[in-house]
Amino acid sequence: IEILEEEKVNFSLNGYRLIQQNSLSEVNTKRTNELLAEIKNLFQACTIELKTQSAKSKIFYNNIYKNYSNLISSTGIFSLKDSLSNLPAIICSAGPSLDKNIQYLKAKRNNFLLISVATALAPLNKNGLSPDFIVAIDPDEITINFFDLNNNSENTWLLYNPVVPSIIPDTFPGRRLTYDSSVYLAQWLQKYLGGKGSLEKIFSVAHAAFQFAKFIGCGPIIFIGQDLSFSQKRLHCRNSYYYRQREDRVNKLETMKYLDHEKFILYSSNLLEKPDIFNIKTTTTMSMETYSYMFSNSTNEISKTFNASEGGIGISGLKNISLREAINLYCTVNITAQVDAIFKSIPLESSDTSQINQVANKQLALFTKLSTLLNNIEKQLLKDNPLTKQNKDEFVRNMKLTIQYLLENEEATLLLQGYDYSGFSNWNQKATNIMNRKELVEKNELLEEEFLRDREFFQVLKGAVEFN
Repeated sequence: IEILEEEKVNFSLNGYRLIQQNSLSEVNTKRTNELLAEIKNLFQACTIELKTQSAKSKIFYNNIYKNYSNLISSTGIFSLKDSLSNLPAIICSAGPSLDKNIQYLKAKRNNFLLISVATALAPLNKNGLSPDFIVAIDPDEITINFFDLNNNSENTWLLYNPVVPSIIPDTFPGRRLTYDSSVYLAQWLQKYLGGKGSLEKIFSVAHAAFQFAKFIGCGPIIFIGQDLSFSQKRLHCRNSYYYRQREDRVNKLETMKYLDHEKFILYSSNLLEKPDIFNIKTTTTMSMETYSYMFSNSTNEISKTFNASEGGIGISGLKNISLREAINLYCTVNITAQVDAIFKSIPLESSDTSQINQVANKQLALFTKLSTLLNNIEKQLLKDNPLTKQNKDEFVRNMKLTIQYLLENEEATLLLQGYDYSGFSNWNQKATNIMNRKELVEKNELLEEEFLRDREFFQVLKGAVEFN
């Protein structure tokens, strides 16, 4: 995994092929199969990551920009490092099995730390439960609907990724924690404002909650509602936003069963059959199966981590346990006073912006120059109709010089690439393809391909420069 880490993006973008030597693999078939499974999981995870980044990079940048003042005033998670050592934590997701065991949380609510993903907040509130931490990492506007923005519990702290819509951290003044994001604009801000603390690589909101529970020292860590599969064609529990959306549509012709089926068939091209925790066949998706392995890679045999979801495919490598048993075994002491004392000691922060203002002005000057270069290229070489071969040749040469100029400043390049990840990835794939064929094809034959590649990339680059 460590060896492939640096090259996994190239492999995922440009394709790869596994070559297996039977004479070697047969020496230890079990180990070979384990290695192949690890490689498969690595590239599956990378593909999910790249798809997310490609689809949402512009939303990430817009939301980070709007969260700038929130980032300055939010406390970093490093202030809570190991502060809640050996306290039991329950991580609540909104899978269908939560309907079965959510009531058990009430009996000994003061005996554990409750960390909720955003989608589980409404079901918890409906049952009179307030989490200690609510975790939000998704950039889409729909995330706002998971919160009751006018009625937040004063005992709940928000843990958020800087890519979330800014209205969410806006509504938790004095009770918000943030962490270092992997999106480059956030990394650039962190570099000059100061880091907030890392949760390492995050694959889902429940995974972020789990990494945070480990970061603050909790143990044991107990999952509930983490089904990672369908139950009667449902992905979410009652009272969750997604369940309520369908509930509101119910009528004589469209029953809940019909609406659940309608939603289910949207996943038809991505479905898998897997045994659930009771060894009964259930349906999941390739993405959710991958998440199961991602959790298992974050745990070890020494740490006490349990799956008390009571449904779904479970979490690879974790012991299944009922929530009642988990609470009776591990949540035996009232920890309210300890938790309250820690919360009161969390410092309110404000970052120094003097350094970032200077650096931003330098980048602004470079982007202004780059914008002028692109405008000149457009004016001189893209106005004729139709374009001559000479125009196209000159355009490709000018784009090459512009890209070389940009690459002299690594920060600027990464800021632009992060804004339109899909556009930069497409250019990379096309450039790799052309380069691999250059020795076999006449230069004139490739000119049209190079022109079309750079013409498309011209708009990508222009849009990224304008935003930044």
